[in-house]
Amino acid sequence: MHEVTSHEASRSFGDLIARAKDEPVIITRYGRTAAVLLSGAQFRFYTELLKNASRREMYNAVVSAETACAADEGKAVRALGKLARSFGRR
Repeated sequence: MHEVTSHEASRSFGDLIARAKDEPVIITRYGRTAAVLLSGAQFRFYTELLKNASRREMYNAVVSAETACAADEGKAVRALGKLARSFGRR
């Protein structure tokens, strides 16, 4: 992965778009990652990957909650609440 500062990125954005077709470009600000520039194909791939992972996580959480509900309804409610909060942060 290629890494540039936000100042460098603002001066050579066109070049970075071209470079992002081959590899992600990390843009830093004050020494920390501020953004990542991806090609359109990479973005679509990662979006689909995340969507599928989210579906699996949701399915697994619901199965776990149903199992927990049989033993302890409060535990199931807490597990689903935690899952809902985690999806809200994405």
